[in-house]
Amino acid sequence: MPADGGGDGGSKDGSISPDGGPVDPGPPRLLHFRIEESNPTRVSFDSSKPIAATTTTGFTVSGKTISAVTINTGSKTGHYFTVASPFSYWDNATIRYEGGSDLTDEESQALYPFTLEYVSNAIPEPAASAHTYYVSTSGKDSNGGTSTSAPFGTVAKALSVATAGTTIYVQAGLYPVTGSISLPSVGTPSAPVKIVGYQNTPGDISTNYYSYSYGSAAPALDSSKMPLFDGGGGTFAIFFGGQGDDYVIYRNLQFANAGSGIRAYRSKGVVIDNCNFKEFGDGTGDGSAIELDIGDEGSVYDDSFYRVENSYALNAGMGNIVLYGNHNLVESCHTYCDNTTDAYDATGVSDYYITLRGSDNIVRNSKAERRDGVAAAASGHGIGVKSGEATTFTESFHNLFEHDYVIGCNEGLYTRNTNADHNVFKDCEIGGLGTAAGTSYGVNGNGITFQTDTKYNVAERIYVHDVKAAIFYDNNRYEVFTGADIVGNVVRNSIISDSAWAFRYGSSGTENTPTLSDNRIENCTFDNVDSFYYSESVVWTSISGNQFVNGIFNGVSSMETPNGWSFDHNAFNGSAAQGSNALSQDPSFSGFYVPGVALPGVHIDGIEYDFNGARRLDPPQMGAVEVP
Repeated sequence: MPADGGGDGGSKDGSISPDGGPVDPGPPRLLHFRIEESNPTRVSFDSSKPIAATTTTGFTVSGKTISAVTINTGSKTGHYFTVASPFSYWDNATIRYEGGSDLTDEESQALYPFTLEYVSNAIPEPAASAHTYYVSTSGKDSNGGTSTSAPFGTVAKALSVATAGTTIYVQAGLYPVTGSISLPSVGTPSAPVKIVGYQNTPGDISTNYYSYSYGSAAPALDSSKMPLFDGGGGTFAIFFGGQGDDYVIYRNLQFANAGSGIRAYRSKGVVIDNCNFKEFGDGTGDGSAIELDIGDEGSVYDDSFYRVENSYALNAGMGNIVLYGNHNLVESCHTYCDNTTDAYDATGVSDYYITLRGSDNIVRNSKAERRDGVAAAASGHGIGVKSGEATTFTESFHNLFEHDYVIGCNEGLYTRNTNADHNVFKDCEIGGLGTAAGTSYGVNGNGITFQTDTKYNVAERIYVHDVKAAIFYDNNRYEVFTGADIVGNVVRNSIISDSAWAFRYGSSGTENTPTLSDNRIENCTFDNVDSFYYSESVVWTSISGNQFVNGIFNGVSSMETPNGWSFDHNAFNGSAAQGSNALSQDPSFSGFYVPGVALPGVHIDGIEYDFNGARRLDPPQMGAVEVP
């Protein structure tokens, strides 16, 4: 299986820049994958130039079976794949290409295989189809609840009379909650239950008013802007849905001061849109702002179809946004911790910011921000996937993380543990809090982390700066008790600057037998790095076959070749050259790490384009950015 976020670290990758990049004389690119309302059995797409194709070999659309491809001959638009079953509003999909199709341009140039690409979904949310009820702080549960002039006083009352397709409008105000509000088992895919906040008139909220400034204390939630459900410091979940409590949409709502904000267990089809969450936990290190868990069948999660969009989640004891299941989406969300209480178990001290378990999920355009001074014991897991721990692991394959931003977290972007494999991180930025002497790697933040038995993941076009360890290979014996092989992970077309260590590896004990093999760092630029690598408590059964290829090392101190690593076609300035085919050359950077001189490298399958999406030359430039 090739490294498409799926692979063995060695196959081609024709993935593209966010806008598809310019049309060029090279092979064709496929752009703008989308599901259109008018054709729900299609994945439509455009191309950089006219193309031809008759076979679908090598293409995979998550959760669907492709039955055919149709090409609009002579055009760059109007192409589509046909799938065997129709999409709906609830679908969150990706597409990947592993090679084998006959798709070519008019010059018979073949499409390069590509990593996971997001498929946008324009199918609208199902319209309300049943009763509409109203809730206000001025209302009474003895009212009829069918008008703004006679509203119910609680959402619990409105839910008790809800049927499939019911919409409940909740007016802004403070709603104290003393126990979990339960969901009715009435929602369906075509008629979900909707709980929608408004300020003065139903439908008057179109954007999220809330914001914070990184590095400062976040402001309190304002109940005059959107309804606020306050748990008063209880340890319960404010809203709880169990098995069968499916297809619920929460919109324009706020939650605070409880064990969790919204929790679902074994219920599917949950949408959280334009909502705010602040201060959660049970005092033992548990509790999340958002925790949606479909449950698993052995080592495989069920399909859950969760969606969290345009929302803020702050200061949750275990996790700000936690999703367990398949085919879920986190889009344009902000997670933050400003709680400086120096205790891991303290309520409101975030451990995980956005974390997934399961397969075919997507996190995009989202942030994980840990304020300087947050408890060292809760050093923070930024955005990533954790498949489980101890001896219980679930398949967490083919998850896509793109256009995300992390700052100050011990693990900026991460894959953790057995079965967290074949995932893709791309076009992301990871910032740290600096590299000051005497501060720990966790408190200041790290970059990309591959931990304990994780395999064949791809991180590409990542900008990492001001961290302790830019790339971190870690064996955690507390989470994987047996063999722990970190194998075949690839970092490519990425830029690492102003950091303490280019990479770090460590192992926390001898209970398992970890190996580190066949990992590759390709076409990366390292600039102003205090020390090339750092190892701590290293206990590895073997380290072998790992490579640096086509890199630029500019101002990187203490260069050496660690055991089990090799260098080929790299450029060095200000430190000793390593390995074969090395150049000693000042890259004379201009702009954003664009070399001012030619530094010819070697062609690598999978790196047909550079950090900016420009096509690689022949021979390709060393480093992340091609010479224009």
